[in-house]
Amino acid sequence: MRAPVRPDSLEFPSLSAGLPSVNWQEREIQDWFGLKAVGHPNPRRVALHDNWPDVYPLRQDFPIATLLPPFEGERHIYRPALGEGVFQVPVGPVHAGIIEPGHFNFAVAGEPILYLQLRMFYTHKGTEKLFEKLPIHKTVFLAESISGDSSFSHDQQSRWGHRSHRDRRRLRHRQCPRQPFEGDIGHIERADVW
Repeated sequence: MRAPVRPDSLEFPSLSAGLPSVNWQEREIQDWFGLKAVGHPNPRRVALHDNWPDVYPLRQDFPIATLLPPFEGERHIYRPALGEGVFQVPVGPVHAGIIEPGHFNFAVAGEPILYLQLRMFYTHKGTEKLFEKLPIHKTVFLAESISGDSSFSHDQQSRWGHRSHRDRRRLRHRQCPRQPFEGDIGHIERADVW
């Protein structure tokens, strides 16, 4: 699928109706760059909160040193929990864990969760803007200093890439064994493997 975008337009045709997996990406494009996804089935903000001022922080003309005024206006309104025995359980907007902080709002009827509403992007720091003026050879260092996961995976990928190239050359003429094997993970039955 393709969506033509004219250079002189701030709009592009939405692909979400035919390709639902691009829903959030198109909404993020609207939030960060101010480009409108025409025909999007749910054009509400996803990355920037409802009371964010009308500025688009990832545009080239938005200086990274910009100080925004305090946010005013209405905050996000969650769908009300309706029905006998249905309760709303708010979690957040900040909670401890390994995922990004968010504000989760569960509607529950006893144990079953009827629906979940969430607002993410509470910790966006404008990292993308830091990369705009950097020479390409310094971007890996910035990425690794911001995200420990990226640092670890990049290191492992570099090591694995070197090792796998060497191993591919050494093993390219070998055949895979058709026998079960024993190793550190224990015995694997033939039926489990083949």
